[in-house]
Amino acid sequence: MLERAAIAAIILAGGRGKRLGNVEKALTPIRDTTLIEHVIEVLDPLVDEIIVSAKDEAQARVLEPLVGGRVW
Repeated sequence: MLERAAIAAIILAGGRGKRLGNVEKALTPIRDTTLIEHVIEVLDPLVDEIIVSAKDEAQARVLEPLVGGRVW
């Protein structure tokens, strides 16, 4: 029987948000949470690992509490 390969998802959260008026897209409210938390919630049961790619250290510090150590 073949083993399933590990599957990872990379969320590219480093955009400038120009079309949204230069706001931090990852922090955009959606339902009762933020966009980044919603995306992670949807992906979590589907993949073995989730990595969030931040544009810089400042963004990484902002996202860290929301994504639980997944920022790279």
